Amino acid sequence: MATMIEKQITKANKDIEKYTKAINRHSALLEKRTAKCNAMNCNWTFAEWVEHREAKTYTDDQYWAWVDMRQSEKDLAEAEKHLAQTETHLAKLTGKAEEKAAENAEAEHMTEMENRWWSMINEEMKKSPEQRKAEYEAWLKEFKAECARDGIIIDEANSNRITGKTPKGKGFGLWIIEGFTQLSWHCYSLNINGNGIFTSGEFKTAYRYIKNS
Repeated sequence: MATMIEKQITKANKDIEKYTKAINRHSALLEKRTAKCNAMNCNWTFAEWVEHREAKTYTDDQYWAWVDMRQSEKDLAEAEKHLAQTETHLAKLTGKAEEKAAENAEAEHMTEMENRWWSMINEEMKKSPEQRKAEYEAWLKEFKAECARDGIIIDEANSNRITGKTPKGKGFGLWIIEGFTQLSWHCYSLNINGNGIFTSGEFKTAYRYIKNS
């Protein structure tokens, strides 16, 4: 099912198509009406029209030809304005969609990193100390590299907490809530610069808070 932003992008693209067709239509009509005014010697500016009106030096045919041309100018300008506004709106929507896609990709990746961390914690008794150490060091190296790209420094990451510094240099601590159900194992308590952010949240949510702090 399409998201709200995807629906808005689809509508904006349809509107752009509609306004582009309107511009082409009004441009062709304006060209035709301008040629008619040129032939009838009534391709006036508004000021020139006022002069002819006050002096009564125009015919009805000239007047209506001039009115039609002016209307086409207005219609074309209106369509061009709507097209420009819709293109700006589409650019903003596209930016939001790309930002949301990036957030979703990050959330999925952080969840995968979390699951690997949990797998090491929950299955550590099934493996030799050497194997546990090798897996942990490989995971920690990758996790630190991922965090470093976002400006996050990891000081410590063990079986129940992760500590470090945010991109703005604030200290943070992320603790696992060790409940009695598997669901509670994937809940965390986050503290940034001594301030409690939440006491029961997801790993990916905590990462986003840390990244933006």
